[in-house]
Amino acid sequence: MKRKTKAQPSKPVFEMGDEKYPVDEMTAENQARFSHINNINRKIEVAQFNLIELVRGRDAFVADLIKGVTEPNGETDTN
Repeated sequence: MKRKTKAQPSKPVFEMGDEKYPVDEMTAENQARFSHINNINRKIEVAQFNLIELVRGRDAFVADLIKGVTEPNGETDTN
């Protein structure tokens, strides 16, 4: 029976063009910059996900409104 070995987690690397810069070899200031970039990327991904939800939600409300004003049994304005 083969023994399973845990894969070593890969060390983070900043890639620019063909060059690779290991983060653990960077200065503390550059490591902080790298961390900020990753954090901002995560926030962008969350914002894009939220935007999709918002657009789909708005589209559903628009569809409901159109149905409500165009169908005979739709809601009427009581003002």
